Amino acid sequence: MAIELKNIDQLKSMRKAGLVVADTLKLIKDSAQVGMTTVELDERHDYSRTR
Repeated sequence: MAIELKNIDQLKSMRKAGLVVADTLKLIKDSAQVGMTTVELDERHDYSRTR
């Protein structure tokens, strides 16, 4: 399997997606508590926000 080189626009899109994922994981980490369900996390936050 060959390595596919990315162009600058693809790299920018990948970076933007990575930042959204990083922000979401930080938000979850800061909010999660022992015994909390994923439904409770979902109710606390709207993950559909845009950057």
